[in-house]
Amino acid sequence: MKLRESDLITETSSNTTRTKRKKIVSKSSEVLPSNYHLAEKHYAGVVTLNGKSHYTAWFDAADKEKAEWALRHLEVALDYEAYPTMEEDSTGKAGVKAMAERVRIMNERYKESGRDDPDHPMHGLFTGLKAEYEQVSNDNSE
Repeated sequence: MKLRESDLITETSSNTTRTKRKKIVSKSSEVLPSNYHLAEKHYAGVVTLNGKSHYTAWFDAADKEKAEWALRHLEVALDYEAYPTMEEDSTGKAGVKAMAERVRIMNERYKESGRDDPDHPMHGLFTGLKAEYEQVSNDNSE
């Protein structure tokens, strides 16, 4: 079973080996049931890295714990924790600060456009605020 292709950069220090990975868009790891509509379910672990899914074997409902155990082993085999993601950029300290600033700006624009008035046709919608307040550069030399 081929788990992944590797384009790793490996750095070796005196006592530890550290692997740098390219940043991916997203990653997830979970145990999923085979079906939601039937009473008798089977479970498998799935690790998704940048849209590519890797599955464990399927386990009976009574063996859901085995599926969770197999998922942890699959995570280790794929080195799941070592993959940095673009999602993490928005949840880190700098990302949270940038997101809070964006929320503040969008709320200001929402109020300035009058959308906080319940009678406004776009009340409750933030759609189009960026375009409405976008400034066009007037640096044309002609």
